[in-house]
Amino acid sequence: MKWLREIGTPALVDVTGPKAILPVRNYSGEFYDKLASINREQFLSKLKANGGRSGKPCQAGCVIHCSNHYNDAKGEYLTSGLEYETVALLGANCDIADFDIIARMDWLCDDFGIDTIETGATIGVCMEAGKIPWGDGEAAIGLIEEMISGTELGKLLGQGTLVAGKTLGVKRIPTVKGQAMAAYDPRNLKGTGVTYATSPMGADHTAGLTMSAALNPISPLGQASLSGMVQSVAATADSFMCLFAWSGAALPETIPELVASVYGGEWDFDKVLDIGRQSLLREKAFNIAAGLKEESDRLPEFFLTEQSPATGAVFDIKPIELDRVLNY
Repeated sequence: MKWLREIGTPALVDVTGPKAILPVRNYSGEFYDKLASINREQFLSKLKANGGRSGKPCQAGCVIHCSNHYNDAKGEYLTSGLEYETVALLGANCDIADFDIIARMDWLCDDFGIDTIETGATIGVCMEAGKIPWGDGEAAIGLIEEMISGTELGKLLGQGTLVAGKTLGVKRIPTVKGQAMAAYDPRNLKGTGVTYATSPMGADHTAGLTMSAALNPISPLGQASLSGMVQSVAATADSFMCLFAWSGAALPETIPELVASVYGGEWDFDKVLDIGRQSLLREKAFNIAAGLKEESDRLPEFFLTEQSPATGAVFDIKPIELDRVLNY
């Protein structure tokens, strides 16, 4: 966890970029040819040059300190908590390789109260539709300002990636259950692709990220069961604490003791994880009652049919495997 304090989540660009997991130009599946402009070295260089700093706690009592203060070129505060997802979706996904531009976009999103993942994915489909050029940071900022101003286009974009993509006639619309996909290409990280498809919340990386698993991320073997396991862990962690803190503290012998000290009774780690499993089953039951059927537990078609140019992979987890993921 030391790297989180020293750099924060933007360091993940150095992991996802070389493996073609980083979303590039609306999930084209390419390697990013401008990776050096948004990697960890460049991020730390920007912080140092402008008087920013990493290793900040997001709130009082945080023991991870993965947040940061990012200043503009004048050394004036611009934004806090610039994270990997924001750098990836507002950056590489839109072919914008400039931390200063990305930070300005992040500030606008925070000030207006909109999500940077959804916004980055929405700008990506706008660029694919030809509304603005790829990599045009100022034009991208202009789209966010249109959302803030409530122009006709801004109101359309404010409805999110799915509605904007369909209205603009875009083929590649990276959403599941209407939610924009987080910054991991599911063709090249298939366990997380399973999580995107089957999580009751939609395409949410915090529901079960599989990047640290020992499995070959491009092979379909074992990915469905892996996702089911990590989803139960993530849902359990959400019932206790920040997922980063959980990763550092959740030893199989420690967490049951802590739970027992509060609630009494006999606990083991599997019983603790059942908290997450039961949460997911309730969420799934809610979705079914709301009219979401098995077809909603699927990735967009283009991930199944378009090979990643970087690896040649497609998302090839069988539907029957997806349907069984949350059958605890």
